[in-house]
Amino acid sequence: MKHRETEHSRDRQQQILYAIATYTKQHGYPPTVRDIAAEVGFKTPSAVRHQLDKLRDRGLVDWVDGAARTIRIVKEGAA
Repeated sequence: MKHRETEHSRDRQQQILYAIATYTKQHGYPPTVRDIAAEVGFKTPSAVRHQLDKLRDRGLVDWVDGAARTIRIVKEGAA
């Protein structure tokens, strides 16, 4: 059974998009999942990964599977 996205979930996704954009701008390369977790305040990287998967399904972010620091925002204005 699919879970409905809640407003809270969408807010967390916006925080993640902002964290990705900010980190990339500050450092010149994308964050890791752990970097995002620390920035957004998630306790586990798996919680970030779950939200990233939802963002990827929506076409807002993408990455190279199995490669580090490849998370990028693909839809302009998403962050």
